[in-house]
Amino acid sequence: GIGMSTLTVDNIVGATTAANVKLPEGYILQVKNTNTNTRTTHSSASYQVADDIVATITPKYTTSKILVMMNVMARTFNGGGADSSIKVGFSRDGGSTIISPIRTRAYDYGNNGLIIESSVSADFLDSPATTSSLTYQVYFAYVNGNNATVNNFSPDAHSSITLMEIAQ
Repeated sequence: GIGMSTLTVDNIVGATTAANVKLPEGYILQVKNTNTNTRTTHSSASYQVADDIVATITPKYTTSKILVMMNVMARTFNGGGADSSIKVGFSRDGGSTIISPIRTRAYDYGNNGLIIESSVSADFLDSPATTSSLTYQVYFAYVNGNNATVNNFSPDAHSSITLMEIAQ
């Protein structure tokens, strides 16, 4: 008859190699994470790489998607301008296109100068269609400020980037 069955195993090994076991859609195949407190200061409105906020992953399948999540502790100084903000995004393999840019904003109504510190988070579901190694790197810049810094709140300020390969 039809009923519940239980299959108990200690290890599943692919017919050719262990890496070839195909899991159902939506399963997380691997996770890579970098958590760093390396401080990077930047004095340009164009994007600059954030030192050490970088992670590398080698997808098991060309059909996999990569979920990229970042949380960046960022700081800028508004030198009396009405609108000062920090832009944060990332690139894949050092490409010139900044993926998933996000901007945090603060206003200094008194035009007295204001230090703006915030946690900037973003995620992006990438479809790289490769089994080659991929490196995702965080970039940041300021808008209408004097400079931007990551991981400058205190010695406890940490930024992170996490990569998850998701089966399709």
